[in-house]
Amino acid sequence: VLVDGKSASASEVLAGSLHDNCRAAVIGKQPSFGKGLIQGAFPLSDGSGVIVTVAKYLTPKHTEIQGVGVTPDLKFDPGDGVKAIKNGKLKIEEAENAVKMCQAPPPDPASPKLGGGSAPAAAGKGRSKTDRTLEKLNGRQKAPAGSTEKEPEKEGAMSVVMR
Repeated sequence: VLVDGKSASASEVLAGSLHDNCRAAVIGKQPSFGKGLIQGAFPLSDGSGVIVTVAKYLTPKHTEIQGVGVTPDLKFDPGDGVKAIKNGKLKIEEAENAVKMCQAPPPDPASPKLGGGSAPAAAGKGRSKTDRTLEKLNGRQKAPAGSTEKEPEKEGAMSVVMR
């Protein structure tokens, strides 16, 4: 995955996830931009609103992105990657070795699975402060583990899962 100082937000989440799960090496001259905050806009009773930081992105190995970015495994200017591979300045074997030497994080048993899953059994127990804050602001609680009850849809409700 090629990154530079202008790679930000969703591209950093993708690069960090692929890297930490041993699916790709990160290549670039410098770390990515470092935009790792999630903000929500909330209306106020007087008709105005407020924008609040409600969460931050962490890679699967719990590395913070905000202000730091995703650090490349291989330091290389990604200007013309194809040309660099052809002339031998960037060796694919180095990227393959970085991926082979990687150790993926163990699965988090408390984390909901992509595409559904369930929350921990007791509401609020074992969950992050961010989860509880988002649920409170969105006016809902997650269903207990094993429950088939669906969460009510609410306009503006937000959830973020990165594995």
